Amino acid sequence: MNLDQLLLNDITKNQLNVYLKRPNQNLILYGPAGSGKTSLALAIVIKILNIKTENLFNDPRVLILNNLDSNGIESILTINQFLKLKSNFNQVISRIVVVENLDNYSIEAKNAMLKILEENIIDSLIIMTVNNLSLIPQTIKSRTINIEVKRIDLEKIKNYFSNQVNIVDIDRIYYLADGLIGLMNRLLNDSNDSLEVKARNLATKYLTSDNQHKIILTQQLIKDKILSLIFFRILQQMSILKLNQQLNIKDQKQWVNILKNSALAIENINQNIQLRLVILKFNSN
Repeated sequence: MNLDQLLLNDITKNQLNVYLKRPNQNLILYGPAGSGKTSLALAIVIKILNIKTENLFNDPRVLILNNLDSNGIESILTINQFLKLKSNFNQVISRIVVVENLDNYSIEAKNAMLKILEENIIDSLIIMTVNNLSLIPQTIKSRTINIEVKRIDLEKIKNYFSNQVNIVDIDRIYYLADGLIGLMNRLLNDSNDSLEVKARNLATKYLTSDNQHKIILTQQLIKDKILSLIFFRILQQMSILKLNQQLNIKDQKQWVNILKNSALAIENINQNIQLRLVILKFNSN
């Protein structure tokens, strides 16, 4: 999680470098699921507080909250308690809170977050990750620096991974991950029970199952946003391959429907609609 070693889009990197010259404002990192926001947030924490990577999750100056399925109320209480603690560290920024998936928060929790931001605690910093920036109230956005974690072009990724991964594998994974570096890293770092293999097996079983079994299979996706994204991308790939073949009208309609609904599911995930609702809607179409 060394910031200097992270692969970033040039625009994102330039904006971040400007911010790090004087990191005295709370920060929102936004971009689609799998774009690497959390890794970047943690690398920023390590940089600002000068922490060793292996000590990050045990450092008393750091609070990390993963709110994938939370409405945020408990997290807000935790943040308030953390920020009320006396700081004994002689640094301009002595404590940092990392809040994942702020867009999942309820309206009440977002309003409570706004109150925390308005207090502007001098020695503390809050870094928030967001999939869908439009779900964040303007009152919060106006009190933060907002940096988009942009996609990285294929050639830059090939250069970055050239000594580690076969070029053919990079091409395949780049397409599968839709150019999202966080998702690519997870795919490339999975060795034994590969996430890609698991998603591909799920997709294959899904296509050959009856409706009741399909519902059972997709329950495995509800708690894993990244697995869900790969599953739907694989269904898209399969649909495109099938539609390039000679099909009867019935089969053609079926594959067009799978392609359309998979694309809609991916769009809904990136808009941060709850996974349970995304899967339910996909199965009902």
